Amino acid sequence: MMPKCRDVTTLAASLTRLRPFPGAVEAVRKLAADPDTSVGEIACVVELDVGVATDLLRIANAPTSALAQKCASIRHAATLLGLRRVCQLVESAAALAFVEDTASDFPDLANRTLAVAGVARMLAHITGVPPDDVFTAALLHDVGVLLLVQSDDPFYDGLMDSDVVGAEPSIEDEVALMGFDHASLGAAVVRNWNLPAPLPQVVALHHDWEGAVEAGGVVCAIVALLRVADRLVPVLNSTPNPTLDDLAPVVASEPAFAHLGLTREELFRSWEGLRKAEDRSSLLGEAPPLGAPIVPLVLARARAVEAAHKPTSKDGPPWAIVGAVAAAVAIGTVVVVLAS
Repeated sequence: MMPKCRDVTTLAASLTRLRPFPGAVEAVRKLAADPDTSVGEIACVVELDVGVATDLLRIANAPTSALAQKCASIRHAATLLGLRRVCQLVESAAALAFVEDTASDFPDLANRTLAVAGVARMLAHITGVPPDDVFTAALLHDVGVLLLVQSDDPFYDGLMDSDVVGAEPSIEDEVALMGFDHASLGAAVVRNWNLPAPLPQVVALHHDWEGAVEAGGVVCAIVALLRVADRLVPVLNSTPNPTLDDLAPVVASEPAFAHLGLTREELFRSWEGLRKAEDRSSLLGEAPPLGAPIVPLVLARARAVEAAHKPTSKDGPPWAIVGAVAAAVAIGTVVVVLAS
């Protein structure tokens, strides 16, 4: 007997409550909208979420970022990359953390998502879409699947069990069993997370090529990159040294190749770079150790010093003022040490 189908909006709301997106993302986006926002203010907010801060530095320090020097802190990253790119990387870092949460239980799914993201980011220059935006979209394009498998949803568990091991269930099977597909669910969740356009549309249409073409613009460009990357990843893993004849059926099987102007000859020339792009060691670098957020630490230390000294007029400058100055300095430096 077919299970009763549920409403995708209701399920998305339930899953969103279970897995909220890091608040640092929206906080940084609001700060970035203010032209008077400083590097220190952005760094301060990001550092309050150690997980996001760490993953941001891992992405920024990856070999594919090709920075002349490694980012030692969030402020350092903002100085090297600029506020706009750091704000983009905050979303990428939050998305990366979400994907990696599935790695222990579903390593194949998580690794494939990362590989697709790496290849899509490498090819982003074809479209003119910022590579970081493409990387984030690729990390989240299968958010519906990732949420369903993590939630132990009985509907989806049954579908996964009935499918080929390691393979994603077909859209048709999902709709037949659940009444909706993972793309629709993922788009609803992304909207609930308040992530900006074109992410919700990209997630909704990544299995609907005709719909993506009709949407056009950035939506179609990113969907094309996702579909091409998704088609290439298994071939990159199975065929380290392809011939032009090996690549012909790959290109012919997906209309997004033609949309992007990617020929088998161009793929052949770029094959080594594509293989590096989908490799995890190229995608993610190392992050320096991050302790507790700097500003709260400094403020707490300043209050402790003030309480311990209880200054009079003969004791020199009021410790409250010293603490406030130290806190201000902390926003603009990597490490601040207050001597008691």
